[in-house]
Amino acid sequence: METYSQTALEWPLLLDQLARQAVTRRGQALCRTLPMAIDLDGAWRLQLETAEVRRLIEADGRIPLGGIMDIANHVGRAARGAMLEPHALMEIGTTVRGARVLRQYAQAHAEQAPIFWEIIAPLPVPTSLESAIDHTFRQDGSVQDNASSDLATIRNDLRDTQARIRSKLHRILQSSQYKGVIQESVITQRDGRYLLPVKVEGQSTLRGLVHDQSASGATVYLEPMAVVEENNRLRRLEASERAEIDRILAMLSGQVAQLAPTLMAMADLQAHVDLIAARANYAIILKAEIPRLMDHGALRLIRAHE
Repeated sequence: METYSQTALEWPLLLDQLARQAVTRRGQALCRTLPMAIDLDGAWRLQLETAEVRRLIEADGRIPLGGIMDIANHVGRAARGAMLEPHALMEIGTTVRGARVLRQYAQAHAEQAPIFWEIIAPLPVPTSLESAIDHTFRQDGSVQDNASSDLATIRNDLRDTQARIRSKLHRILQSSQYKGVIQESVITQRDGRYLLPVKVEGQSTLRGLVHDQSASGATVYLEPMAVVEENNRLRRLEASERAEIDRILAMLSGQVAQLAPTLMAMADLQAHVDLIAARANYAIILKAEIPRLMDHGALRLIRAHE
């Protein structure tokens, strides 16, 4: 249909209202660029798709499209060799999970909605990537201890080293030998090293390395010689932890890169399903009826726009 007729029928406005029913950004974009059907078969196919999904929504309340994110940028960056951040990998994992749930739903309703299942059946779901991402991250995006055996070992060593340092510092704080030189019975940190607040005149009594001084000049933050080597070990372990986390992120990003075509095909089909669900939801809102379609004759719209 020519542009003049589309404008006269306010087709762009209709598509904008349709887009409000989509739940994903890509689905909204498809809604806003939806062309009119140009032949009877195409129009009838669209009607059948919409009618099936409408019946599912009316029976179940919704089509499961939760968790679907716009992952195209993440996948593209990984394909170009970038190491993805935890939040990007988690969004990919969430989107794969959404595809798995959507496919399971369509398969379970294949008898009631065969056209819908026909559309969903080719949906690729890389469950191995979903499992790998789930195994790696906590809900807050931090990397779990058991993401790798090396990381688990490093973090156990970190905790043991921290415990030894704090134990030694607590003994100093409780020692009558240093009671007069400790400014406050707390353990503090500077640049990742555990220190004690010591009166400036007490530096000669408690041997150690001074890392900082209070604004008043009355207190120095001192690393007792008894924990210097343990603090050094702690910093080495922290560096090893960062390196192992980077290795894990790089490995997962490599998996995303290898699966880039699959993930993009998955995202495209999810967006298409969002478009169909948007049409069905809009039909419900309008209380729309399926029209009787004919391949001949003409349709006159009398006072259709007032």
